[in-house]
Amino acid sequence: MKIFMKIFTRKRSKYLLLAGLLIFFLSNSGLRNMVRKYLEYRRLMKHKADLTLEQEALQSQLKVVKTSAYVEREAFKLGLARPGVLVYQFPPPKEEDK
Repeated sequence: MKIFMKIFTRKRSKYLLLAGLLIFFLSNSGLRNMVRKYLEYRRLMKHKADLTLEQEALQSQLKVVKTSAYVEREAFKLGLARPGVLVYQFPPPKEEDK
């Protein structure tokens, strides 16, 4: 009994209990699987939130692109104009004029 008491002092019993719990949790594949699934769930939820933000940004950009003013401005950049509209085009400045 004295040998047993020497081995299991308060300080050692805490370490033995901690080691036992550690061995239990590391050897329990169900717990490891549950933790792995939880981490994957969190990663997927973050990815979903990122995609939602991206979708909102694209929706607002689509609203802007669908306006007739945007279409007309982009067409004008390409050199297109409505019929009957006079477009003035100037040559780019020469290097010596800059």
